[in-house]
Amino acid sequence: MKKLFLILMFIPVLAHARIQVCDSIAFSKIYPHTVEGTTFSAKQLLIPGVLIAAGVYGTMDKQLDKKVRDQAVKWNGNTFIDNVFPAVAPASVYILNWCGVHGKHNFVDRTVIVGTAFVLTAGSTFLLKNIINTPRPDGDGHDAFSSLHTAVAFTGAEFLRREFKDKSIWYGVAGYAFATASGFFRIYNNRHWLSDVVAGAGIGILGTQAAYWLYPEIRKWYAGTKLDHAMILPFGNNRELGLNLSAKF
Repeated sequence: MKKLFLILMFIPVLAHARIQVCDSIAFSKIYPHTVEGTTFSAKQLLIPGVLIAAGVYGTMDKQLDKKVRDQAVKWNGNTFIDNVFPAVAPASVYILNWCGVHGKHNFVDRTVIVGTAFVLTAGSTFLLKNIINTPRPDGDGHDAFSSLHTAVAFTGAEFLRREFKDKSIWYGVAGYAFATASGFFRIYNNRHWLSDVVAGAGIGILGTQAAYWLYPEIRKWYAGTKLDHAMILPFGNNRELGLNLSAKF
């Protein structure tokens, strides 16, 4: 069953990939340098703001949380998949690029963006965990709010959507499907309340949005340096597989 999950989880996000099979695989198309970011807009705060507010409210009125928890106890869930799903969307961005489906940014730029997004998301989540001190539904600790797994999953989902939204809407749909499943399985495993998961989703989306807002300024720090020409490409033949790291000096 575990192997089946791992095989199936990449199918939706790779559905549009153009993959050529040959004796020796090389992906050598060079991206143009990308400097575009996303201009701040208050409208972009609506969805993550509503999710975070709903999660905060849930910590004050636990009736719905407890109803969902009681159902989760009946399920008696115990699965590893909630530790895997958060990685699907961000990994898919790199896999799709290596397979010839190019997103908005080159290797360095998209890595800077997603790295910034994860730092912002994780930092915000750990801060809330230390401030709010919500007990977990299974009683193991007082750091339930908000769900880091869910926040990371939605960070990756929004990253996937942003990079490939001009290619197809289905990349974003697939990413958000896996992110939603991540939150569901955190509840299923009795590790989080519903309010933890809802708030985590909002934090994750907001973290990625903030990374795109900050990206044009961050890029000024390394524009024109060796990082501008760095890239990692997979290679393979009948005997070996590996990664090539290249940089222009």
